[in-house]
Amino acid sequence: MASLLPMSTIRRKHGPSHRESIRLRTWLAVAVVATQIVYWSHFVSRQFSLQHDPRKAALEFFKGGRGNISKKVYSYYNPWDRSRYVCGVEIPPQETVQVQCNDPLGPNRLNQALPIATVFPHKAPLLASPNQATKEEQADIPPVVVKYPSGGKTSPFRDCDVPCATMGQNGSPTILNVPIQFAAFSMEGPEYYPNLVVDPNAHFRHKYYATTSFESDIPLQYWSNEVDIFNPNNTQGIFEHGIKGASFMAKNCNSKNNREKLVKDLIQAARLVSETDPDKPIRIDSLSTCLKNADFPPNVNRQDKIQVMKRYVFHLAFENQNVDDYITEKLWWTLLSGSIPVYYGAPNIRDHLPSPYHQNSVVVVEDFNSTLELAKHLQQVAYNQTLFDSYQTWRLDESHFRKKYAFADAHSTCRMCRMGYAYQYGWGWDHKEQTHRPLKATQVRGTCLEERRDKSENKGMMVYPVKESWSTMDNTLDAANDGDKLSSPTSYLLTDPPKNGKCGLWRKHQQRIQGTEWIRSVWDHDGVTDMEISKKSRKTGGDDDDRVVAGDLWSHWFLSWKQPQYSKSLSSSAKSTTVLRLIFPINATDMMVVSTHESFRLAGTTATMTAYQNSDKYWQDQKVFWIQDSTSRVVLMVNETLSWGTRYADNNYTDSTLLPLSGRGIVDIPVDRPLRLRWIFEDVDTFHKGGHNKESFFSSVMLDDFFHPLVLREKLPTKSRNQTLSIN
Repeated sequence: MASLLPMSTIRRKHGPSHRESIRLRTWLAVAVVATQIVYWSHFVSRQFSLQHDPRKAALEFFKGGRGNISKKVYSYYNPWDRSRYVCGVEIPPQETVQVQCNDPLGPNRLNQALPIATVFPHKAPLLASPNQATKEEQADIPPVVVKYPSGGKTSPFRDCDVPCATMGQNGSPTILNVPIQFAAFSMEGPEYYPNLVVDPNAHFRHKYYATTSFESDIPLQYWSNEVDIFNPNNTQGIFEHGIKGASFMAKNCNSKNNREKLVKDLIQAARLVSETDPDKPIRIDSLSTCLKNADFPPNVNRQDKIQVMKRYVFHLAFENQNVDDYITEKLWWTLLSGSIPVYYGAPNIRDHLPSPYHQNSVVVVEDFNSTLELAKHLQQVAYNQTLFDSYQTWRLDESHFRKKYAFADAHSTCRMCRMGYAYQYGWGWDHKEQTHRPLKATQVRGTCLEERRDKSENKGMMVYPVKESWSTMDNTLDAANDGDKLSSPTSYLLTDPPKNGKCGLWRKHQQRIQGTEWIRSVWDHDGVTDMEISKKSRKTGGDDDDRVVAGDLWSHWFLSWKQPQYSKSLSSSAKSTTVLRLIFPINATDMMVVSTHESFRLAGTTATMTAYQNSDKYWQDQKVFWIQDSTSRVVLMVNETLSWGTRYADNNYTDSTLLPLSGRGIVDIPVDRPLRLRWIFEDVDTFHKGGHNKESFFSSVMLDDFFHPLVLREKLPTKSRNQTLSIN
């Protein structure tokens, strides 16, 4: 039976026509192209965003599959004698703790199950001054606690630029969490209290001083910057209405410097001078119980010594002992009153006078051959307006004195907290200014990488404060003619510190040379820099596995390289050695290298240079090296005993450790096995006797941390549950 349907309908029922098929395929192709354009546009945009946002890059990295391991639960054993922290979780000494790290930026070692274990429960201050940190960062830093013998409740000390607190009062304090114990804390003079004499070797025993001596660690001065001695109005009416003579007030008549005899002789000399010139009489009035020969002036509050001093042209500011820097309120109150001090006491008084270049401000007794000569000078000044005014001109220029006593702006408690802050976190300590400060060798903490966008082979290399380069030492050359050659890429060095203490980092860098593959990672934590060198696992081969997490100063960075290939007749290790070169900002002109603990002790004194006996073994094994000049030091640690070498200008290697080149300290490290390295920058102690040979508390802690790495106890099958893996 013939169909009654049109042919077009029959064709639609059984399939599209040729023209419709072409149209359908065209639309499908357009849809595919459009989908690809949208996908790749989003991909490029995302990559650009990740490249400029390190944290997004890290999060994306973990979303890609690697991050899943950070959410697993692992058991970590801490073999050290102090707590460590992993992803904010405390692992007490000699204990095992299970940790589930949900922070994608937490475990950032090559093996994501082995996270960075930090010494501090908080981020170590990246800047020397907490005032430069954000409020959140400041709140995260625990206070430095000054504990007095009485103990008691901890009270915050708010008038300080570092987190500070006190516990108890009276006596010689200690600073908690750092080995700082004050052997003396007093404003008395050492002539009466011999224990206040500063022992120059006490710092080797972690004993420190807070006394009136400027040789003590925390000078305690009677002077206060809150007192305005420079006000010229202080002198008003003294020359015109003041008593032509000097006052003296003291109760102690058994002074160590026999000032009583000097006062008696001066009283007698004043009488002789007055008898010689009756028109210009002067007198010496001793108003207190010691040598009392006169009553207080009328209408004056005898309890207010400054007001009593203002009634006289001079005041005898006589200390009870002659000791350097022991300058009491007797001098400062006299200067404040407007009267002219006649001073007897500290032999180095001229180092403390408010007048620049030692111009007239104080009559120094020791400048005169006799008390009669001194009395005549007092008579001349008392009756000569010009001479009197010459002793007051120093009030017009306070810059000299303010610079000398600028440290007095901070309370002694705050200064002790500053000292503890510097010692605990490894910052510099400026004794003269009595404050913590950036390190001399590097103004900021944090590793800066080469970030140029061109095809430079140095991309991703460290450039500040340490510069790195990788080379091969060819062992196949004729040593007699050519020596051992280093083929090193063109070096780039960041000579100035980055702004705001941070470096611009980019997401990925690799450097490959044909042959056996190595991977190095470097990261900053706790104020130190760690480097790990390991061979790349074959299980993770492929370009897709070379993704790198970039970030801020807490991130880590990877760099890959390979040793060159040679003919099969010789192994690559026999033909070449990979060499890591580290260039430290140490002045080579006065550089000192200490490579063993024995030479460390022989360097300057017979005293034990380090109180941290745990470090002896590492020095003896030549795993710890000091590289230092007169002001700065690098402490370099390696977990393996290596054959060190230094290349001099003639390209020959010697048994030395360092190469001074272009005024910088250079270390060449042969890489023939997996290695861990750590380096610390610190200031050389130039204040204490023998301080340039002293191990700092901060470096001793970080050294112990390095050689007692965290141990991972993985969840293994039943037959091998006792297996232990260490982060080495």
